[in-house]
Amino acid sequence: MDHQGSILERTITARNIGTTVSVSDFFKTLPVRKSEFLKNYRKDFNRMVQLLQEYCLILTGVKIICTNQSRSGSRGTVLNTNGNSVLENITSIFGPKQSQELVKIKCATSDGTEDGCYTQESLADLDDTNSILDIKQKEIDNLNKGRFRLEGFISNIEHTSGRTSKDRQYFYVNSRPVEIKSIIKIVNEVYHRYNAKSSPFVYLNLKMDQSNVDINLSKDKRQVAICDDKILMFLVKRSLLNTYGELPSKFKFTSINNSVKAFDEDEEVDDEDKI
Repeated sequence: MDHQGSILERTITARNIGTTVSVSDFFKTLPVRKSEFLKNYRKDFNRMVQLLQEYCLILTGVKIICTNQSRSGSRGTVLNTNGNSVLENITSIFGPKQSQELVKIKCATSDGTEDGCYTQESLADLDDTNSILDIKQKEIDNLNKGRFRLEGFISNIEHTSGRTSKDRQYFYVNSRPVEIKSIIKIVNEVYHRYNAKSSPFVYLNLKMDQSNVDINLSKDKRQVAICDDKILMFLVKRSLLNTYGELPSKFKFTSINNSVKAFDEDEEVDDEDKI
């Protein structure tokens, strides 16, 4: 095919079942862009791999292999998935140690199953930060009607699976990679209740009726607007709290012994100073 998309030549080639796309002379008519690309190719390559990882994790029933051929002619495998399940895809991309240190996120339904119904009690915080009174029954009904569900995995706080950065956090809406700042924030806040020193690995796929999602907020379709996003935050937060269960929160305390003033028993002290 030429640059206008017209087919120039067709040939028959023996090959295995599947689809292969080969692009050559990509910058032949764009020398300026080629020079800019060569200056930043490492950065662009890493961004491309990050994007591929998002799709490699979510796609099951499809095997994906990505290879890179260097200038010397050697070919190396960048990504390789078998597509049987999301957890197996995580193992294929990041190794068995990563998948072993993950826990499945539990649903916030009344019976804890994906087919259950949401209630005010099942969505209220375990620590009463948000009470039942903050959740209206109308919002609960919209959740159940919109078939809001979630599936995912997150780092287990009992292991050292946390990372120093948020480079392994993947969020989806109906299996499409997205960026929802409010959901990203609340996931990390809940995790930091138990582990304040690192960031978790996160795979979270939010499922709902497509009519509840607006994807036309940005050119790349990664920014989305969701109906009843407030109650969705309750759902995600309570699901994570259910996942970690009764594990105690871990906070770092700073000693203040050096700032405590010692008083003599016979010394007269004002009530304010005692406080």
